[in-house]
This record gives sequence, C-alpha cells and structure tokens, in this order.
Amino acid sequence: PASVKEGETAVYTATLDKAASTDVSADIKITHNTSNPNNLNVRWDSQRVVIKAGETSAKFYVDTNAGTGGKGKTYTVSLSNAVAGMVNKTNTSPSTAVNAQSVFMLSYVYPLAEAGGSEFSDYWKAIHAAGSSKIPYTLIMADGSPDAKLDPGYVRLLKKNAELGFKTVAYIRTIHQTRPIAEVKAAMAKFIELYGADKIHGFYFDEISSRNNGATAYMAELYNYTKSTYGNKLVVANPGTHITDAIAPYADIFMTNEGTADEYINNYKTAYSAFENDPANSHRIFHTIYAAKASDYQKIINLSRQRNAGWVFITTDSTIPDGRPYNDLAKNFPSLVDSVNNLGRQPLDPNRATEQPLLSGAIISGSSVTTTILSQ
Repeated sequence: PASVKEGETAVYTATLDKAASTDVSADIKITHNTSNPNNLNVRWDSQRVVIKAGETSAKFYVDTNAGTGGKGKTYTVSLSNAVAGMVNKTNTSPSTAVNAQSVFMLSYVYPLAEAGGSEFSDYWKAIHAAGSSKIPYTLIMADGSPDAKLDPGYVRLLKKNAELGFKTVAYIRTIHQTRPIAEVKAAMAKFIELYGADKIHGFYFDEISSRNNGATAYMAELYNYTKSTYGNKLVVANPGTHITDAIAPYADIFMTNEGTADEYINNYKTAYSAFENDPANSHRIFHTIYAAKASDYQKIINLSRQRNAGWVFITTDSTIPDGRPYNDLAKNFPSLVDSVNNLGRQPLDPNRATEQPLLSGAIISGSSVTTTILSQ
C-alpha cells in the first residue's frame, strides 16, 4: 500500500506472472527514508516471502507501531535474493522413535585444570572416561582469530582426543550470517594451520539463520567451500531452532533445538520442514537441552527420539550466572551418557564429502514500494 495508519499493519502482495512448479521466494528488506526502526518492523518469521509451488501470489506484513513518532514518515519495502526452489517440502509423518542415538559434546571448558599445567580438567577427564564410542564428537573453543597463537592446552587435548578416537570440531561464530564470510574462512584456515588437518575434524558454525535466502546462500557457500577446500571435514550449523528445507542441504548436522528442559518438555514447537520430520535424517539432527533435572533425563531422551534427534546434548547446567549453560558437567554424567547410548548403536556417519547444488535464481521486476505512515 502507498499508506498505512500508525499502529496498523500494512499488507503487501508478491505476485508471479504465472504459477511455477517449485517455490519462488525473495527476501524482504525495509529501507527507512524518514522513518526509523522504532516505527515499524517486519514480523520475525517473515524475513522472506514465499510463493508456493502452483500458486501465483503470497502476502507479507509490516507492523507499524503507535506512539513512536512515525506519523508522516516514509519507508520503502523491497524484495531481493529471489530464488526458485522448495523452501519447505511436503511434510512426512514424524517417526515414533529413532533407532540410533549418541552424544555430541558441547565442551566449552578449557582442557587443562590449570593454565600451563599438564593435567586435564575434571570436565575433560569425564569425557575421556566415557569414551568416543559414546561421545563421538567434541567441540573446542580455541582461538581462531587472525593473530591466534598455538595453545599448548589444546595441543595436548587434540592429541589425546585423537588417541582415544574422538572427533574434534572447532567453534566459529557467523553472527547470524552477517560476519564477513572471508573472516569465517580465515578462522577455518587458522585452526588447520595451528592444530593440523589430522586433528580438526570439522567446523561448528554458530548463530545461524535459515529465515531468508541471503542467509541460506551464505551457509551454502560455507558448506561447499569446506567440502571443496578441506574435503572430509564435518559441517555443523547451529540455528538453535527449526530450519527450512531450503537450507537443509548446507550442513552435515543441524542443531535444531537449543533451549531449556522446561521448554523442551512443555512448550516444544513442532518442526515444519520435511527434513526434520523424516526419521531418515536423524543422523543429521542435533538437539541441545539445558537446565534439566536429572530426574527428567529419560523423559527428555524419549522426546528427542520421537523428534528425530540422532544427536543430543543434555545438561543440568543453566545460563545462570554467566549466560552459558555449557560450563559444568551434567549431574550423574556417566549414567546420562549411558542412557543416551542405550539403543546400542551410533547414528549413521553424517559427514558428506560432496558439494551440494545451489538453488536457481529468479528475476524480480517491480521489486519495491514506498509507504507513508498516516495519523490515526
């Protein structure tokens, strides 16, 4: 619309000349002319508009906020990054349970009991005691910045991990795919340079979004770059919530749940992608549940299997006091690890060595409209 009353919702329609055989989607962008971010917002789950296969139009919404000084202000809504390809496929029925499950360890703790010492921390001693047959993957939080130096603690840890058969994955932030991708690639190279391609088995990309095409393209480039440059390195992506089918090809493992046990037990939102609802993908689905009670472990494990998570990390640690629920071992850790692994088999190897095809681009015309906010 050319105008909208302050405090009301502007409804926009994206159209196609004719229906397509696949989804056609485009990212939604707001440019503030005389308005500001307090005056309006695109709904959090509407960062892109999707015209479903066989249809010719789709609506999206911009909510304006009353009492924020927006009267008479203008903004422009535009569409970009259009692609043809399924954002979400037709859902399959969720399975009743997975038949293989194990632990992916979010080990945010420094390896040594004391900096400069030679003894491993109790945290890492417990991981090593559990064994790689029950904890195949461990995360490390070593420094991968451009001026990072070799850390003797991580050198000792990676050597020990390799001896015991653990696969070690290095943590890298993407800041919701806004970090320059060259910086992310440089961090990958730094980890390999410092600790060796034989010791780093993959990369864990944190703060991932799947809600727009630009973010999907970013992840696609990282995935294919990893496979073409480093071959057999695992790619783990953490959106912390459900994903679309459009992004599903571009990581070997997706963490599609990261939240409290209370949320997981009582307020879990059902997955909407065919990828997550297909039990055949359980070896590529990872759920993290923190602030758990030990008495709820089996309930959480049962739920995770019903939700197709082949990989889990469960802990009694919480975000209090430092915001990180991954600093302390879960209570009754050995028993918990045994319970997760009591199906008697590990998930299939999630690592895919090949690059994945990209979605096809689509042409946009008439891609923007300017709207004025009017008084009530």
